[in-house]
Amino acid sequence: MSSIIEQVDIGGFWGNHSVSIRFQESVNFLVGPNGSGKTTFINLLAAVLTADWVALEQSEFQFIEVKLKRNSPYSKPLVRVEKIMSEAFGAPEIQFSIAGKSTGAIEKFRLSDFVPLRYLHDPNYPRRMRMRLSGASGPLEEKLRTICDLSWLTVHRATGREESEPSHDHTVDRKLASIVGELSGFFASLQNNASAEVERFQEKVFLSLLSKESDEQLFNEVQKLNLSEEMSSLSDAFIELGVKEKRFRKDLELHFERVRQVLKKIHGREVLSISDLHAIVNTWGIHYIVSQWHEFTEIREEIFSPKMLFLNLVARFFQRKTLSVDSGNRLFVTTQSGKKLSPKDLSSGEKQLLILLGETLLQRGAPYIFIADEPELSLHVEWQSRLVKSLRQLNPQAQTIFATHSPDIVGPFSEFVIEMPKVIR
Repeated sequence: MSSIIEQVDIGGFWGNHSVSIRFQESVNFLVGPNGSGKTTFINLLAAVLTADWVALEQSEFQFIEVKLKRNSPYSKPLVRVEKIMSEAFGAPEIQFSIAGKSTGAIEKFRLSDFVPLRYLHDPNYPRRMRMRLSGASGPLEEKLRTICDLSWLTVHRATGREESEPSHDHTVDRKLASIVGELSGFFASLQNNASAEVERFQEKVFLSLLSKESDEQLFNEVQKLNLSEEMSSLSDAFIELGVKEKRFRKDLELHFERVRQVLKKIHGREVLSISDLHAIVNTWGIHYIVSQWHEFTEIREEIFSPKMLFLNLVARFFQRKTLSVDSGNRLFVTTQSGKKLSPKDLSSGEKQLLILLGETLLQRGAPYIFIADEPELSLHVEWQSRLVKSLRQLNPQAQTIFATHSPDIVGPFSEFVIEMPKVIR
């Protein structure tokens, strides 16, 4: 059972300030002018929940405390990160303290539990290796995953970035490739679920051949049927299965006309022939199979509803382009002229949109914490104004925390704005 964030407190923010923010369960927007601290705050929050040791070590703070909550009022996990002096190495060390619930035992984690601390405090140690070491704390990361599910989208800026770091465009392309790959896997899992339902439908059809109704039950049930509706339902089933109408229409009409004649005989208490009885038995079998078919199609539509909602939402944003999924569950784009493109060939705004919507779809409707820094990048103002509503449609269970400069992103959610200058003391 995942959690959402209730409150975050930071001591020593920028060295001598403090921050305390209570979050809404649905959407939250951190706003303020450049230099107001919104990006610093959101990066620190994400670093805590992703166990990013390097980002925490390089940031200025004394402690960060993240209070979370679940459905139960008695289940309130706590994650606290502190910079403490290590006597062994004479330098500050990051320590995590985690409680699974408000009254539970506290587990402590230090990076020196996993790698020699001297490596991280050696200025000559390559940054690339420092980044590898920062991912070495598997037990901590696993513990954090049991507390909350997190989606974290960030951007690289041109200033303050090392030469070896990728450009923003390259970072977007890498993230897009990752999202597209995960979406293909997700769509494949939906296909597998639908295939399992096909097998269950086929099993029910074969088991229906072993009739359990008595003769009297059979006659009574068939007489209750609306034959016009039965014929229409069977016709729809044939068409959906790909059977050409000209191949079944005549036989279909002949069968139900025969059944009507048999029912007249039954009402007139006439003697029925073997073929009459056969028509009654077949009709009841058809009714059962068609009813199971309708149940199967409803289940199938439910299985694929996240995929269809995603594609429909993308279609509302894209102009002169259509996003589709091929038989191998791979995404591709078709232009108005019929040209097929890969997602990597899209514009920067279209890529950004796919990343945001795709990331939300991959949350699978669970109560995720969705943190993003400047989600408006490269998006047209019209897209910005529709973005959050679309994300909420894909996953109404997600808690959204966005740092943004854009009033269009906030749109109708102005009551959920957190002004950074007002929460820094």
